[in-house]
Amino acid sequence: MTHFGGVTHLHAGLCLALGGIGAALLLHTTADPDLWGHLAVGRLTLAHGLPRTDPFSYTAAGAPFVDHEWLSDLVTYACFRLAGPAGLIGWRLLLLASMLALVAAAVRRARGGPLATVATLTVVVVGTFPWLVTVRPQLYTFVFFAALLLALVRADAGDRRPLACTPALTVLWVNLHGGIVAGLGVLGLWGGLRLAQASAVALGRPLRGVLGRGTPAAGAARMIALVLALHVAAALLNPYGLTLWRFFAETLTVRRAEITEWQPVTPTNLGDLLGLAALAALGLWIATSRRARDPVQLATLGLLVVAALGARRHLALAVIAGAVFGAPHVAEAFAHEAAGSRAGGAPRALLGGTLAVVASLVVAGLGRARCVTIEPGTVPRAAVEYLKAARVEGKLAVLFDWGEYVIWHLAPQVRVSIDGRRETVYSPALLAENAAFLYGRPDWRDGLDRDRVDVALMSPRFAAYERLSAAADWRLAFADASSGLFVRRGSAAEAALARTTPSPASAADALCLGRAG
Repeated sequence: MTHFGGVTHLHAGLCLALGGIGAALLLHTTADPDLWGHLAVGRLTLAHGLPRTDPFSYTAAGAPFVDHEWLSDLVTYACFRLAGPAGLIGWRLLLLASMLALVAAAVRRARGGPLATVATLTVVVVGTFPWLVTVRPQLYTFVFFAALLLALVRADAGDRRPLACTPALTVLWVNLHGGIVAGLGVLGLWGGLRLAQASAVALGRPLRGVLGRGTPAAGAARMIALVLALHVAAALLNPYGLTLWRFFAETLTVRRAEITEWQPVTPTNLGDLLGLAALAALGLWIATSRRARDPVQLATLGLLVVAALGARRHLALAVIAGAVFGAPHVAEAFAHEAAGSRAGGAPRALLGGTLAVVASLVVAGLGRARCVTIEPGTVPRAAVEYLKAARVEGKLAVLFDWGEYVIWHLAPQVRVSIDGRRETVYSPALLAENAAFLYGRPDWRDGLDRDRVDVALMSPRFAAYERLSAAADWRLAFADASSGLFVRRGSAAEAALARTTPSPASAADALCLGRAG
């Protein structure tokens, strides 16, 4: 078998195949319902400064608004304003490349070869794929989380310079995404356990055996304590100060039964299965490795896995942690990859066939690379275009998932009843009232009548659609496969819509995000 740089044709083919699969997956970008909210808040912040009260709804108008992702919103809008959808795609790919580069650095630092590196990256891509396809602030958390974990691993190996830089990471992270809570939680757990090991030594009762592995020296322990203190100060460097952390404390205890990403993992969810399979693969490498396993790293990884089982949105963090902490064990598993393959021969046809598969995967991915896909039925595009053409103003009762889409296209002329910011703005009482409307409960129209709402945009999947259809003082002004636009009879909105002809309903196929959003 031919060798080049210590890598066989077989290894090169496998690396290319795995890389091609990863590239094809990562080149797909999907619009998340929150995307339009991030664009709208970014646009508003750039024009008028950071909003302190809610500027978008009529139900919570003037309520305190803590935009814990304000910097991410600004960056998202700036990318879109400068380069349109291509700017969003490019920024997303840059963040993903940064995260994968950090994971690769962990494997290479553990003396992992090309196959070990590519295998680890493929496991990470497959295990986190459902969370990588959208343009969301959590992408920053993936990058910073991988960087933090790599700094912890290097500190455990005796190089504490990256750890000393992590407070600067927190200054950015706390202004970009709420994942800073998970990051500081992991840092606190790791630091607390390391300080406990060092304290046991200082008391003359050092931990023995496995529990004592990785015990820092006295000087290293003092540095860890200092870094932890600096992180506390860094976490307060945000526009809201301590108020932001009170907000985090309140929202982390809120039950989100209707939001799927906050639900426990299930064996019927494909994304959950991919994440669990990735964790299983990494766990197998760790369990069967001949290298020593660090108890603090294992405890940290175990806690993340438990958190992931309780809320699927933590699966990605657990997979990233498994890859970084498990890097030495993956490297050990592939340590003899080249030597073990020299005994046999692999036909050149294998490499040629692999290259053909990779090429087809990349070409398929490139065909989607320029498109931020809007899946059919996920936004009320035609109805919103009709409202915009008719220049309707005022209050609009709307579906939770559609609120931010409406805000981006129709604010400030139109204010919404609810949107994806949820507990960031809306009180439990307002959320309960929205649920009563949505599910057609006996008091379904109390909010509509009290707030004098004349327009409602609803999906036929919910009981509110039937309630509005049956109400004598409401009529259906427009409908397509995904939504129905209802208007109160005799209102100014009814007259405005009557003077305007709606555009023909578009096909139900997926759309690409345009420069207008």
